Amino acid sequence: MRRTVKIFALILLYFLACGKSCDNGEQFDARREQHRITALSDSLRMVFASDTLSANSLTAYMESAKQKFLDYVDYMKIVNDSAAAEPFRSKAEEMIRSLFLPGEEPGKENQPVNVDSVYRNEAFQRINDSVYGGSLSYSFKNLQFADKGVKKSSGKGMIEVYLLKSDKNFGKGKFRVWNVYLGKTE
Repeated sequence: MRRTVKIFALILLYFLACGKSCDNGEQFDARREQHRITALSDSLRMVFASDTLSANSLTAYMESAKQKFLDYVDYMKIVNDSAAAEPFRSKAEEMIRSLFLPGEEPGKENQPVNVDSVYRNEAFQRINDSVYGGSLSYSFKNLQFADKGVKKSSGKGMIEVYLLKSDKNFGKGKFRVWNVYLGKTE
């Protein structure tokens, strides 16, 4: 009987020891995960929230501005397509507003229809601590239908682009990150 009690006590002691070591392993895993999250957060902050931008970063943001302008052109095609369902047209209008600085959405008269090319007109220049400004130029062709046939017209336009540093939610915290917006069109 004593021998059985001793064996039972050893088994119980073994389980208690294993339980504690498993707990230590979980704590170690939790600490390691927290360090990984902290390192990732710091990395994101360095890339997207830095106060100064390198020439390569400014070039990359200018490419992003070109893409946003081309997205704008595509959304305008949907807005002007009378065959498109109203929910799609409304969503396209909403997407257009999100591409522009508040209050800078172009009117119906300043719409590029068929854009041939988009290129940097003026590189981003620092305006203040949280704003860079630049501009894009583009060429376009429009088709106008008349009684005597199709009339082609072409032209050039310019649109201001901005790089603004603003608050962005990342998990439980906020970072100040750079975002590209379109501005006035000419």
